[in-house]
Amino acid sequence: ALAALLKSESLGAAALEALSEMEDPAAAALVDDPEPERRRLAVRAVGDPAKLVERLADQDPGVRRAAGDALQKRKADPALLAPLLKDPRKSVRLDALRLGARPESLLADPEPDVRAAAAERAAPEQALPLLKDEDGAVRRAAARSLAGADDPRIRDEIRKLLADENAEARELAVLILKDKSGLRDPAWTVRAAAAAVVRDEEGLVELLEDANPAVRLAAAESLAGMGCARRVLA
Repeated sequence: ALAALLKSESLGAAALEALSEMEDPAAAALVDDPEPERRRLAVRAVGDPAKLVERLADQDPGVRRAAGDALQKRKADPALLAPLLKDPRKSVRLDALRLGARPESLLADPEPDVRAAAAERAAPEQALPLLKDEDGAVRRAAARSLAGADDPRIRDEIRKLLADENAEARELAVLILKDKSGLRDPAWTVRAAAAAVVRDEEGLVELLEDANPAVRLAAAESLAGMGCARRVLA
């Protein structure tokens, strides 16, 4: 009788939602229902993390999101998510990362936004090579991941990029290391980046005369933030 009620056109959704909130097994039994809306409601009642992981590969994005939320609520072991990292759908791989799957296998993913998401979650030594990725978003994600790295070996590798022929590589290195050498870089993008993060009063004052307005603005804002507005107005 309950199964019939849940499948009823008039009462099914309301009844299923109520039972899902109570995590009733009768609702969980409909996790394989052909209707996406019913599956979405049903996964909220599922107690078995392995069953929820199966729904993370559902064809319907709403079901996948509901399954992910349920997994987070249950603090499921991230190791359960490993099979999803091989899913052909980018959205599923991204969901797996969002839910705590280990990122290593996706650092070489063909999709730049997946590599970027993996880089942000990777250990510094894993993210380091992505500073040279062909995609700018991936390079910036790797830089964010490395920003707090305190391993001298990692920082030495990043420091090598300060002499790289590629201006963006130098810019990322300056942003990570807050290295004042960037204040005198030939590329204005690097000088502007350095001006935003380096706290070198005299070096910043020199940049107030820079030929590029973006560099001058960055220097002025940093000086003001350091309490040196008088140097800007001088």
